[in-house]
Amino acid sequence: MAHSPTQLADVPRIRLRTPAQLAAAIPYLVGFPPVESLVLVGLAGESPHVVVTMRIDLPEPEQCPSASEAMAGYLASAGADTALVVVATETAGRRPR
Repeated sequence: MAHSPTQLADVPRIRLRTPAQLAAAIPYLVGFPPVESLVLVGLAGESPHVVVTMRIDLPEPEQCPSASEAMAGYLASAGADTALVVVATETAGRRPR
């Protein structure tokens, strides 16, 4: 969804200086604390800023290629040139699916 300049002026801005700060902001960016999720935060620009945030349930292994393609498409259409990928899981001691 494209925003007009006046809409963008109304968007709250937060300054995130480190990867840890960006990771801590994910619940704010997604709207809730993600669990058993794959979260992508798309960044763009010389002074990187968030252009898109998306979350999906952790896909089954056979769904990974199509999920990856779809998410890459969304990143590209949003103009992201960098992405932070986060796997949020409560399954301790096991690899994510």
